[in-house]
Amino acid sequence: MRGWSTERPDDATTIAGHLLRTFGASEPLSGSEQVMDDAAARLLERLAAQGSTLVLDNVSSVDQVTWLTRRWPSDGSGPLLVVALSHDPGSLTLADGFPAESIVPLAPLEIADLRQLWRAEIRDERWDPYLDDVLRACDGRPGAVWDLVQELTRPGADIWHPEELVDRLQLAAVDPRLRQATSVVDPPARVWYAIVGRTHPGMSRRARRLARALADLPVAELTVEAMEAVRRGLDEDADNSAEGEPERAEYPHLVDPLHELTARNLVRQSEAGRYRMPREIRVAVRAIVTDDKREALRAALPSLVRRYAHLAERWRGVLDSRAHAASAARWFQAEEPFLRALVTASYPDEPGETDEPLLTLVIDDLATLTDALDVWYVRQGQVLGARVVHSSFGDLAERAGRPDLAMVAETRCAALARATGQFEDAAARLERVRRQLAAFGRSTRRTAWALRARLHHEQAQLHLARADQYHAHTSPTSDHGSGATDPLAAATRRDVELRAAERELQHAWAALPKKDTAGEITTLLSMAVVYLHQGAPERALDRLDLAETRAQDAEDATALAHVAELRGIAAWMQGRAPVAVALWQRAMTRFSELADHQGEARCLQHLGSAVLVAPELASLLVGDQRRPLDEVTAVRHAYTWLQRAQRLVAGQPESPIGRRYLDLARERVGHSGGLAQGDAEGVAEDHPARTDTSDDSDRRGWLRQMLGRLGRRLLA
Repeated sequence: MRGWSTERPDDATTIAGHLLRTFGASEPLSGSEQVMDDAAARLLERLAAQGSTLVLDNVSSVDQVTWLTRRWPSDGSGPLLVVALSHDPGSLTLADGFPAESIVPLAPLEIADLRQLWRAEIRDERWDPYLDDVLRACDGRPGAVWDLVQELTRPGADIWHPEELVDRLQLAAVDPRLRQATSVVDPPARVWYAIVGRTHPGMSRRARRLARALADLPVAELTVEAMEAVRRGLDEDADNSAEGEPERAEYPHLVDPLHELTARNLVRQSEAGRYRMPREIRVAVRAIVTDDKREALRAALPSLVRRYAHLAERWRGVLDSRAHAASAARWFQAEEPFLRALVTASYPDEPGETDEPLLTLVIDDLATLTDALDVWYVRQGQVLGARVVHSSFGDLAERAGRPDLAMVAETRCAALARATGQFEDAAARLERVRRQLAAFGRSTRRTAWALRARLHHEQAQLHLARADQYHAHTSPTSDHGSGATDPLAAATRRDVELRAAERELQHAWAALPKKDTAGEITTLLSMAVVYLHQGAPERALDRLDLAETRAQDAEDATALAHVAELRGIAAWMQGRAPVAVALWQRAMTRFSELADHQGEARCLQHLGSAVLVAPELASLLVGDQRRPLDEVTAVRHAYTWLQRAQRLVAGQPESPIGRRYLDLARERVGHSGGLAQGDAEGVAEDHPARTDTSDDSDRRGWLRQMLGRLGRRLLA
């Protein structure tokens, strides 16, 4: 529960996301009580199904786990939950609602118990007169005693005098440097203050610089590759034989500073191969190793950010490759918390004596990281993580004096507000961007045009979202409150919004810089969506033809999948249902190959809903079918596909039309003699199919609502 950031512990929503992803469920999209309660219920269901025991260690605040404990069964019927808190005197509030027998308070160990632990490893009698003073400084914490024992017994360590250790432990309790380095001066921090204060003069200069850099980095763990980037930055920056190098290193056979730090137990390596400097050691190093303060971080952090910017950009590029998309998805899923910690860190923006500010050194690489994360968040539908990243980066860009990057971040925040139905907030953000863009200098003309195109495109998406909202009021029975409850007035407002979206997309097309192929494809796809909303499939196909040509030239597999999906909708509107389902099946296959679960889920909903409307289409989708399926079998297949679509986007905002058709399929399957299980294999195939009994208005309503789900995906 320590999290990836060294500046702040993970909040409840981030922790919920990590836990749910670990157990194969999607993270919550907001921190609201209702969403978090739903997340806790889904996690509890997964744990109960697997017979798991959940252990949450190093909880720094009860707020991190309250969302989970308030839903946990207090009668003992749920899975076993173990919560270990640290540094929180108010932790007893966590026990509210739990039976007394389930609470196990852990009191500090007595001096006699600590003495036994010490003497099991150290039998030197010269420690006896001072041992109680040493153990009292450990304040009943066996971990602190164990750290001291390891330091005193490690190979190559200097001989400690008992009086010196007692003096250093007592000094740690009052030294203001330690209190400046941390708000929590606990026994482990005092112990490591004494150890580092005693041993750091014997460290090589390279080891001291590396230790100081690791203590100041905004991330808690580093992969082997990340550690190499940190070391490369330090090696390229400084003269490592400068004044202060000891005459004889304590480990003369270790010329590698990382090996030196691991030999001293200052850096630990996990079984997964990641390097970590524990919190108490970081605190001690920041308080003691002051000769390389700021210089070490200025050398190490830009190198680390630059390396991960290159990695993120490379993996982002292959997210659209069918051969490597699955590997890229695994990389982003594993590294997203680390990348988020880098982007949301507090970078100092004051200059050094002769150098430019650290923030200025890293802002462009942070922009590259943010671009890659944005693509990943859009693909995964992770609104919460995207909001944190774009908001933090926008603040950094403003502090760095980069209005161009700040406007991109603000536009993305507007897109997130739109996606969550906060239209007024989205409009206000876009208006701020418009005003800033009007004042933007002409020295970067291409950048200004690119920003203008992005602004027009997002304004079009906002108009399209409002059109979908007004469409909900075209039914006389609608009780939604968008400001136009009369069906005729709502239909008029919807048409106005669609025309406005079309105009904004035309402006976006005109503003696109030359050779911006990705921007052209995105704009063409959005135009096609608008034309489909307007009931003009021929105009949509004209734009899709051009988008397909651009996507083929750019080898953009994701765009080609979107083209196939939209072609299917156009074919359905033209009454060519067999062509439509074939196109949706092709798009679903492409999305699946790209590990794009949202796209795959949409296509499954298209197919399942289409079969509910026209059951005879099922025979076109089930392999080796020589005769049409009967309606019961077809509906069971549709129910299976709709269920899978729901699982693929679990935890994301539910589609009303998707829920409607899933409920309809469940009802029709239930009437036919029971719910489908598994993939509906072995169902009867020898009954004649029934003809379509639905009317055209039902099909048009389904199409309009399905099209509304494409809006957010087309602004990557």
